[in-house]
Amino acid sequence: MNSRGRALLAAGAAALALAGCHTPPYRHSAVPLPANHPTSLQRELQAVQHWQMLAASIALATRAMLDAEPGMLGHPFSVMPPQPASEFSLAFHELLVTELHKAGVRVAAPPARSTAIRYAIRLVEFGQGRRTDYPFYATNDSLPPELAVADQSEISDRRVPRHELLVTTSILRGDGYWLRRGDIHYLRDEDAGLYRVDGSALADARLIDVVRTQESRRMRAEGWPAYALPAR
Repeated sequence: MNSRGRALLAAGAAALALAGCHTPPYRHSAVPLPANHPTSLQRELQAVQHWQMLAASIALATRAMLDAEPGMLGHPFSVMPPQPASEFSLAFHELLVTELHKAGVRVAAPPARSTAIRYAIRLVEFGQGRRTDYPFYATNDSLPPELAVADQSEISDRRVPRHELLVTTSILRGDGYWLRRGDIHYLRDEDAGLYRVDGSALADARLIDVVRTQESRRMRAEGWPAYALPAR
């Protein structure tokens, strides 16, 4: 090996030794480390008008589904409210019927011959300690393009609510779903009572299954075609 090669080798060894002096000891974690999700936005329901906006989005999705099958545009639908009812579900039922009508969806009053639109409501309550990094001043440069905001006022500076609402809308057709969507929103903790019945959360999935089975039996007895029967 010539002198140039020996010099390069020595320099490399010195660099490795120097790097080793600053390398922290390798440590193992007993459990996975918690990591943050990418930044996202989630709306908060604070007014009856927000309930109307939610109903309108479901109505427009239903109309878009029918537009994809023009032969079904005149098909009647009936809205089946969850039971027992809460302050929210009573108002939301009326708003959804209205918004479906405005969207050009034919709405029939049950128990008419119609395909049922069902929605389930689930109130989720998390524990104490939910947080984000406040104050959070987002700009168009600090967020991904799909989360860019016009000004700082779009991002709430309130603490993260403990309560969230999941509204799942279903239109059953034969053995599957004609439409299935879920909408998730934050709730003001002080408003949680609007979404409860006797202190209990709504929308037990077992209750929805019971209603679906009962309606399937009734419709079968009335001679409905198989494609229109709700899946069991």
